[in-house]
Amino acid sequence: MKTLLLLFIFATSAWGAISTPTDAEALPLLKTHLQGKTDHIVRLVRRLGNKTLEVDCFIALQGDLAAFKTITTDFKGWRDWALTDFNVPRDGSGYVLQLNDLVQRDPGKVTATYVFNVPLFSKERARTFKVGKQEAPKSLTLTAEALVNPKSAVKAANAFMKVLPADGLPGTLWINVKAVVEFNNWFFYEALPEKILLREVGDRLTFLVENYEKEELRFKQGGAPRTVSSKPVSEVKED
Repeated sequence: MKTLLLLFIFATSAWGAISTPTDAEALPLLKTHLQGKTDHIVRLVRRLGNKTLEVDCFIALQGDLAAFKTITTDFKGWRDWALTDFNVPRDGSGYVLQLNDLVQRDPGKVTATYVFNVPLFSKERARTFKVGKQEAPKSLTLTAEALVNPKSAVKAANAFMKVLPADGLPGTLWINVKAVVEFNNWFFYEALPEKILLREVGDRLTFLVENYEKEELRFKQGGAPRTVSSKPVSEVKED
């Protein structure tokens, strides 16, 4: 899902640093942050040292689990709905990260093209992620792991998204997205204070939730034409 998309870029080290919870482990944590919520986003950022950030997000949204599974496990289709107005801030200021495209060239892999909107890092870049899914009758788990690229500003990237039906709230989904972010140099770690990170992630989660809800409605109505689509993929050398 779209909440995962931004965190795929702002993500991290080895799988040893981040573990995917079981459904039984995830539900109590979701309840802690989302109990009684049907439309809510919680964003947490923590500095772990060694150029590493942890981003933890909890989202409640209106949705149907079966439709959610169909839409979000279609990795090739992400670019057609998730990036709508993704880089357009509503307060008129810009974002540090501009996510320009998401393309599936090979099964199980998604390539993101993006720009860091800061001096010396403003050229368009690309990064490929290995993506996976695990479906159960009452849950969905998506995972992402960045392919190794020592030249990238982001050293490596792993993230997960766990989705469960909201406890006692029919028609609502509870979602936990988590990533641990390790940078190759100190610049991004030091230059991205928590306030900026929370805005970058929080605004985008709001956009992505809205985009998903529109896409689910379109899906249930039989696939009406979309009004906005992401720009065509650009062939960018990965770095």
